[in-house]
Amino acid sequence: MKTIIVSFGTNAALKISYPDQDDAKIESIIALISKNTLAVHLFVSLLAKMHALTVIFTDKSMTSKGTWFPETRKIRIRNGLSVEESLQTLIFECCNAYNPRFADLKSNAFQTADDYAKYIEEGEHWSYTMAYKIYLHGILHAAWPKPADVSKFEAALSKKTWMEKAKTKCSFYNGASSHFEIYTTYFNNKHPTAPKANDHLMARDPSNDHDQSDGLANIKIAGQK
Repeated sequence: MKTIIVSFGTNAALKISYPDQDDAKIESIIALISKNTLAVHLFVSLLAKMHALTVIFTDKSMTSKGTWFPETRKIRIRNGLSVEESLQTLIFECCNAYNPRFADLKSNAFQTADDYAKYIEEGEHWSYTMAYKIYLHGILHAAWPKPADVSKFEAALSKKTWMEKAKTKCSFYNGASSHFEIYTTYFNNKHPTAPKANDHLMARDPSNDHDQSDGLANIKIAGQK
């Protein structure tokens, strides 16, 4: 594994660790980030807030493409992804790190596993809308790779669509669970005596039924004009 330091013009350091053979991929990702003003503002804001951040392109197996670990200020990204997938995952996980909903998140603040998973999924939808705006800016102004199926990414801007997908079992998780169930399983393992929710996967909350796609214009990053 190699480790490099990237500052983006700040005193704080972004540490990136990756397998030796991925020099070209990491160079491409850093170059693309440097050309996108919104992406640079995101990293500057994160580094100002945390003073240090580590991104690890791991050579170990991962269930998801990426994960943010707030307790260690580390982001892990699955090895073997393309430049496009790695960039998408990195920006999304950085938005999770920036997300104020996750700043002081404690699982014991929730009564049931469903409550916990629903909060996480809704928080990740907020992160996604922010990441979408940054990535779209990159496509339009910084020659970022355009996904082949843009409509799939646009559809996920709807919170309803996002939550429905979160509850859907898929082969990505070996057919054993949905993304939502990954969080309910984590909660149940950590709090085995917590009360179980009734026979449903997600309690309906009418206040969260609206589509948040129009919230993109309201998302601000420190330093963004």
